[in-house]
Amino acid sequence: MTNEIKSKILKIMELALILNPTETRRDETGDKPTVFFDYSGHAGYIRIAIHSEGWSENEPFATPDKLWDIYLEVDSEEVNTKLDEIIDRLIQLIETWG
Repeated sequence: MTNEIKSKILKIMELALILNPTETRRDETGDKPTVFFDYSGHAGYIRIAIHSEGWSENEPFATPDKLWDIYLEVDSEEVNTKLDEIIDRLIQLIETWG
């Protein structure tokens, strides 16, 4: 994994924490977006899921509207492109939601 990829992953984590500094469940925060970030170190894999209209255990809000599954050791250009997409989406949501 390159330093550029590591930096982008850390940026995604930072943006997710800015957007979701506290719990975000639809029953508490309404339509505020919710971000899920999963890292599997044993497989060099991350999954980012964004529920742009908030998260709930009930459909349609239990299924993310944006989902990225990224194996970090695959073609770094493809990984960089996906990470850039995630960063851009999170920035858009932060600009909308503060």
